[in-house]
Amino acid sequence: MLVNELYQGGIRALIAWDSTLFDNMTLPTDADGVAVTSIDDIVDTILFKFGDAPLFCPDPAVMKFYITKWSARRQPQWNRFYAAMTTEYNPLENYDRLEKTTDDFTHGHKVVTNDDLKNGLTQEGQLSADNASTYQPDRKSINSGTDERDIDETHSGTDKRAYDSHIHGNIGVTTSQQMLQSELDLIPKLDLLAFIADDFHQEFCLMLYN
Repeated sequence: MLVNELYQGGIRALIAWDSTLFDNMTLPTDADGVAVTSIDDIVDTILFKFGDAPLFCPDPAVMKFYITKWSARRQPQWNRFYAAMTTEYNPLENYDRLEKTTDDFTHGHKVVTNDDLKNGLTQEGQLSADNASTYQPDRKSINSGTDERDIDETHSGTDKRAYDSHIHGNIGVTTSQQMLQSELDLIPKLDLLAFIADDFHQEFCLMLYN
């Protein structure tokens, strides 16, 4: 390939000159850090859409350096696009609320019992002579005592209750038909490879129109 052909061509001509142009590219990832596409798929999409578009700087060494920097810088946007693209939702619902409530109950009571028991017993034996004119006790015994009991009881505990509430549906702001049409309009745009290719075109290509 002649030098003037290289500098007059687009990214297709540069890759033909240096096939490692995208080798250091940072790939978009999912929430677990796993790449969700490949360099080959991204390059194929860029070539298909903008392979011959003129470049700001059609120099292989410069482009390889800045493609690496560009892909690392755009990583947050690509990851957010992928997360939004793969989010699960019901296209015919426009209201979705999830509530989680946890209640903690602490309870306790204390019982104090004080018992004082006093008891006494008197026993008297009666034995008198036949000719005695008055009562004459023979023996007398007295028993007495006191019982004291102090009882303290304490009861306590904690109860935890959790509630989940999921409320969703159509609250009437838009009709189901309107939401379905919005979904159909959105589907063609949920293309990560096309999103990255458009990003490349915006970043490196001259906006020339015939």
